[in-house]
Amino acid sequence: DVPIIKESNGGTQGFIINNSDTVILGIHDTILAKSTGKFINNQATGYIDNSGYWRFSSGSNPIQNAGLFYMRPSSSMKGKNINGHILDNSGMFFNEGCIEYREYGGNIVNNTNYFENTGSVVSRKFSGTFFNSDTILNKGVIELDTSNIGLTNQAFFLNDTAGKIYADFMQSGISNSSTGQFDNLGEIWIARDTGIGSNGLENAGNFKNANLINIGQHGPVFTFALENTGQFYNEDLAQIIININDQILNPQKGILNSTGASFCLLYTSRCV
Repeated sequence: DVPIIKESNGGTQGFIINNSDTVILGIHDTILAKSTGKFINNQATGYIDNSGYWRFSSGSNPIQNAGLFYMRPSSSMKGKNINGHILDNSGMFFNEGCIEYREYGGNIVNNTNYFENTGSVVSRKFSGTFFNSDTILNKGVIELDTSNIGLTNQAFFLNDTAGKIYADFMQSGISNSSTGQFDNLGEIWIARDTGIGSNGLENAGNFKNANLINIGQHGPVFTFALENTGQFYNEDLAQIIININDQILNPQKGILNSTGASFCLLYTSRCV
């Protein structure tokens, strides 16, 4: 737990940390790096436990994790101007701290195994998405701004009771694919501050809302607030608030439920 400052301005050959065993970084441990091809690599046998302060910019793929990785509550990782994914996770990743990036090309999280967030993930001005093809549990805050699709789910995503997801100023807020199971026990806010160019929420798989979905509080939605081509269940006492011309079933801006799909309002035991 001693201060560590490592600056790089051009190295591309090796990682700043390439771990196959154990790395523990305390709250005073600092890594500053820029213009570096590689940052942190945690191999399948590796364990990283970070409580420190990281700033990575003008490089590529800040974290590649295939092992076990903890970002503790005091930790933060911030930066901009990155090529590739910010977190490319094929292992077990637990974020209790803050991950915040802007102005980059790639996914803020590219998850193909297990990712759990009890801290915050903030992404602005990026060309990718928050991507999941395995398992994500969100108990914290995910804030996505200025992208094409904010969040893309192809497997299992649980937004737990304390979880909050915000998506603003992008083409589509959340996309749940035909293979996706998305359970919302927390809050989802789409177009809370700025608009959505296409659909607010797109569901082609199974989507369950057990708490709150709010679309268009202050920003416009230019196609449909909610487009359902799969199975959508709004459970007892759950809310879907669509703030567009005060019409939840406005044919141009409300809910589009395709033929053969199911949109169920469970408190009325009615599916359409």
